[in-house]
Amino acid sequence: MEGLTGVWIADEIPRKICAFGVKSSRWVTMHGIGFNVNTDLSYFDSIVPCGITGKEVTSMKQEIGHNLGSPRSSIPFVIPSENLIRLC
Repeated sequence: MEGLTGVWIADEIPRKICAFGVKSSRWVTMHGIGFNVNTDLSYFDSIVPCGITGKEVTSMKQEIGHNLGSPRSSIPFVIPSENLIRLC
């Protein structure tokens, strides 16, 4: 999704499945990532996730149609460094 951070499933209805952030303050950097695996998406009904209006949030559970058990929920993923640097 051009101009928006995070990881998106971009078909006819764009849906955000992963959020991440980086902050630097006083020579200290902080970072975080939130990957929606078995997330109860009803929590997003009360907020504007990441300040982005008019877009949906999804999870692996919603996309594949079943719950992922704990051994499978530690899905490895890699963000190529050139993409991470471009996002900062």
